[in-house]
Amino acid sequence: MRGIVYDTRGHTKRKYSPLDVVFDGDVVGTSPLAYLAPKSSESYLHFARPESLVGGAGKDAYGPNCWYNAISAIADGSSAYARSQMLTPSSWDRPRFMGPTEFRRHMRNFTKVSEPQFGDIIRYYTDDPLYGGLIYGGEIHAAVYIGREIYLDKEHHQCIREIALTKNGRSELDFLIFQDIQGLDETYLPAPGSSASISGSPGQRIKKGYFRVNRGAALLDPSAHGGLSDAHGAYQVDLKNYMDRWLCLAKLIDLPAGTNMDCYSYPTEWMTLPPIEPTLPPPPAHGMKTMKMQRAPLLEMKCRVRSSLFPATRGGFVPRGLATKSSG
Repeated sequence: MRGIVYDTRGHTKRKYSPLDVVFDGDVVGTSPLAYLAPKSSESYLHFARPESLVGGAGKDAYGPNCWYNAISAIADGSSAYARSQMLTPSSWDRPRFMGPTEFRRHMRNFTKVSEPQFGDIIRYYTDDPLYGGLIYGGEIHAAVYIGREIYLDKEHHQCIREIALTKNGRSELDFLIFQDIQGLDETYLPAPGSSASISGSPGQRIKKGYFRVNRGAALLDPSAHGGLSDAHGAYQVDLKNYMDRWLCLAKLIDLPAGTNMDCYSYPTEWMTLPPIEPTLPPPPAHGMKTMKMQRAPLLEMKCRVRSSLFPATRGGFVPRGLATKSSG
């Protein structure tokens, strides 16, 4: 396993990825994975199980991807994070590919924030549901924000780097890993000095944002909860969009007609959902008095990290593989 970890660190999709991450100052070295969905811990640095894959094999397989891993990590009802946010109990124990339409629908339960905290979603996206290049339905990539590490470099200068839990792909060749957010930015954002606008889509540009789940939200897996999930219709749209591609990769149907066509030429046209207009409450009946409802304050759980055992990295998260590299 250490060999796998070492070999994957040099991959172009895995820039600046630490071997492991633990809470700074925690005597037992608790991993952030302990506060997320159990399946996230099981999937960390492991190949996807065969029952989670559709389509072809290897790079042509469609398995648990960035959008699924980001949502399921915080939404599963058995995770400490979901309980702290009082999310509606739900089961996310069937790892699978999640399409962009479903992910975009789940994100309606989130609020954009300026200062990220543990458990927030890091999102690379466009405002409109565009398709082209790395953009699918207006979504590019998503990861879970873990925290920041404050450390001293070789010249003893204090440095800060932010760390995410990310799955940079959907094939059998991609792992769920910890990675510096700098590496994600270099992969999914335009290079510094280049335009962030998108050719052929005036007014659209690639964005990066941090999003926090709304307290008490219902993030239900439509593959497990069916129509009870608000994202069930979006889930069906994604199945429609990808089904012919998966069948072609599995060699169950022929290539689409035309020249220079392959399985990735499916679908010939992407389906999207119409925008959801905000609904206003109906006016009160004639003669009835309206009541003003005041929401009771929600329970807020505050966690405090114990004082650091390693002053050089106080206040952050310590990638053990990097912190202990010099000592062998």
